Formats: sequence, C-alpha cells, structure tokens
Amino acid sequence: MSIINRNNRRRKNKLSPIYVLLIIIIFALYYYYKNIYKSNLINEYNRKDWGNWIDEDKNGLNTRHEVLAEESLIKPVISNNKVIKGKWLDKYTGKYFTNPSDLDIDHLVPLKNAHISGASNWSKKKKNRYYNYLKYDNHLIAVSKSANRNKSDKSPVNWLPPNKEYQCEYVREWFKIKTAWGLTIEEGFDEVSNRVCKGK
Repeated sequence: MSIINRNNRRRKNKLSPIYVLLIIIIFALYYYYKNIYKSNLINEYNRKDWGNWIDEDKNGLNTRHEVLAEESLIKPVISNNKVIKGKWLDKYTGKYFTNPSDLDIDHLVPLKNAHISGASNWSKKKKNRYYNYLKYDNHLIAVSKSANRNKSDKSPVNWLPPNKEYQCEYVREWFKIKTAWGLTIEEGFDEVSNRVCKGK
C-alpha cells in the first residue's frame, strides 16, 4: 500500500473538528434542558399559583375586607360584604386614609420573595393558606397603594418603609414571618436590622 493511500485512510478515520464541536454542543444543550431549564421552568414564580382572597370563616367578608375591618381605627362601614369606609394608618408612610380604595392589602413578606426563599416547592393549597393567612396580625397589613407598588417584591435589604419610626418593627416582623414559615433570610438582612434597630 502506498504512503498516499495510508494517509488518505487516516484522514477518513478522523472526526472533523466541526463534527466534534457539533456533538459537544448537542450534549451541552441536552444537559441544560434536562437539568437547568426544566428545573427553572418548574420552579418559576407564577402569581396564579397563590390563588385569591377567600372567605374562610364564611361571615361574608373575604380576606381583604377582614383586614380592612380589623385594622380600621374607627368602626368600619360595611355594605354588601365590603368595607366601604373607615380610618386606617398606613404604617409604611405614617399617613391616614379613609377610603379603602386607596389601600392595598400587603403581604409583609411578598409572595415572590417567599417563592425564592423556599416556597417554590409548596403545594398550591399551602400557597393559598399563606396568601390568606390571618392568624398573625402583621402577616397582612393595609397600606397605601403607592407604598405597596414602590415596595413590590423587595426585601428589607433593598427597600424599607419611608416611615422611619416603623422600620425597626418592619424588619423584626419580616424575620418572624420568614422564620415561622421556614423561609430563608436574605444576605445582608442582619446588617440592615442592626442599623435600623440600633438602640431599640
């Protein structure tokens, strides 16, 4: 056999670099899809998983209006199973409100924050229980819509109530709620807590 023929055979037996690269890319994409993408998709936050307000005690008021009735500083006016008038202190801003349409019912630890802190694997039933939980006074609070929008899903590391007199209580309640529900505490939380609660 000539030297030329032997060299040609060696070339045919070798995989081209492009073919090898293609195989590597295919395996990499398969690994990503199976182990990362699908996992992220399963654990992706979905607001619908948490449900809506319910009337747990069957008294006609759903959770939103239970909170409004409970937190009103005067006897609330109720019509057609809805609180239509009262007086509320928004602890986030320190301002008073008399029109419930100006208020949101805020989860002190927001749903999305709870999700990334350990609630992603909760059942929908447990998520809805968290959404409507009334057995702890500060789990749900009536606050101004503007303050709630500004807070969004941020933790105390990134957002604190503008009402400085409430900041220490806020971070303490945050810690209590997260601990009670087995949720993780954010990195940097202790530093914020020590700062706003210094001397208190």
